[in-house]
Amino acid sequence: MQRSKIFLIGLGVFSVLALMAFFVLVSLIGQLRQTAAVQEAGFKTTNNQSQEIISNINQNAGPDPLITPGEPFYAAVVRETDPVFSSGDGLVKIIEFGDFQCPYSLQVESPLNKILLEFKGKAALIWKDFANPAHTEARGAAIAARCADKQGKFWEYHDYLFENQDNLSRDLYNKIALELKLDLATFNKCVDGQETVELVGQGMADGQQIGVDATPYIIIGKRVFNYALSEEELRQAVEKELENQENKKAKNQ
Repeated sequence: MQRSKIFLIGLGVFSVLALMAFFVLVSLIGQLRQTAAVQEAGFKTTNNQSQEIISNINQNAGPDPLITPGEPFYAAVVRETDPVFSSGDGLVKIIEFGDFQCPYSLQVESPLNKILLEFKGKAALIWKDFANPAHTEARGAAIAARCADKQGKFWEYHDYLFENQDNLSRDLYNKIALELKLDLATFNKCVDGQETVELVGQGMADGQQIGVDATPYIIIGKRVFNYALSEEELRQAVEKELENQENKKAKNQ
């Protein structure tokens, strides 16, 4: 009988302790859940703040000057001696300051050729030399091209130079002259005597005057682009300027 009482008392104490342990465990689980909820809420707040910061950066960031057209227009000095490629009245004048050794000037050549073909008779390309002093063959190539121009072959020579941009040298200049059937003696006299160096220098001076800072540097109407435009970008710029010129022409009639 006494043993039974002791057993019951022990069982009661154990039950009380077990119940207390249960409540403690429930309390701990509740605290853990609350902490997790707070941490989760805190993480979401931090994440939302990050998204807001990124959004503000995107909204407030200025346009990249190297890829955004519409810079202030500077009236480039177009000289009678500047080579012009056109088969018509050329309502739209595309002025290009280029460098025969510049990879970006090369990059824009194909899009330009396609646009000139598409807008044949309506667009004219005006070339202005802007030989980067860091490009060791750029000036020599420009002088040679202007010597070819004296024999009426500037644009053909221009194309050959870009096609062989990685091999610019005096040997190449003579080779191109032979390919184009230029009078080699006259060509060599012009190149060796640097008879066209002043023409090349004029392009540099004109570019510096209007703030040319890279090649290619292209002016179409009142829009300036100092990077290699894609074919579609050129098309849009030419179409816009063509519309402006046709409207102006209609008003003057």
